[in-house]
Amino acid sequence: MRFPSTLLLTLGSIAILLSTAMVSPAIGEDLGAVIASDAERAGDHERLRDEWWQLLQSQPDSELASAILTRWPETFRLVAGEGPSAADWRRLADETKNGWNRTRMLGRAYRASRQETKPWTREDLGLLRGMPRSWLALGPIGEATAAEMFRAEGPLLDFARDATVAGTHAPVSWRELPLGPDEASLTPSRVSWRNGAITLLRSRFESPTSFGPGMVTIATRGSLRVLLDGEELATIDRRREHLPRVVRIPIHLTAGPHTVGLVSDGSPVQLAFRNERGHALPLRALDPAEVGLEAGWRPRPDGAPVGL
Repeated sequence: MRFPSTLLLTLGSIAILLSTAMVSPAIGEDLGAVIASDAERAGDHERLRDEWWQLLQSQPDSELASAILTRWPETFRLVAGEGPSAADWRRLADETKNGWNRTRMLGRAYRASRQETKPWTREDLGLLRGMPRSWLALGPIGEATAAEMFRAEGPLLDFARDATVAGTHAPVSWRELPLGPDEASLTPSRVSWRNGAITLLRSRFESPTSFGPGMVTIATRGSLRVLLDGEELATIDRRREHLPRVVRIPIHLTAGPHTVGLVSDGSPVQLAFRNERGHALPLRALDPAEVGLEAGWRPRPDGAPVGL
């Protein structure tokens, strides 16, 4: 059972930190090092990288660190020379209590390790925690396009375990969605074949304890409807809305088994459960075929949309 809030935070809102009017006065001056420093104006990105790294080390849990981590990938994407090593990033992450910042630091550690002799996996760094890892997929749903997932008169979407639906060329039933040991993203198009086709996904997990307030973080560039224990949790409709790639949906979750369902347009998607400080929750995988969601679920055009 879950209790969704109508409020929503997004990673896109971190951009607000780039306005000193929206942050605490204590870091207002420091934000100048992020948005208007002498080193950046002069195009001295190696110096800028050193300055930002020193700030991250001195204030790893701060809003300032969040703003730096937001800008880091694009700012230094083409900068030559050695930056912080994978071990440097991991050491800093281990000293960080802010789970959102810590996850981004571990992401930098993962990317930096790709350039080193013995690269780490996402599992090595704990980046796959909080993510349901066992999924089934059903699709493509006939000739239906992804736009129909937002229309009440669209196809009946059947999450029952024994569901069989008309595919593009032949009937299709639930099958395992391949997910590699170091993969963080689900790729529904691996089973649906047809771009823009509706594909259903289902997973089950057990939460060892009740938690809340917490977050479901969803990263995708496509459209998506999200169900938790048979109830619609969120609608991400990119046909009409400009939404950030990552959204956070506040929830409370009880201890015990839960079933999550996705109505996807086939775009890659990442989904993770985190507490309010951004730390991933230790989920135990359950067999996704064991229990289905409600059979005959039909999209509601007035389903609660995900907003900024």
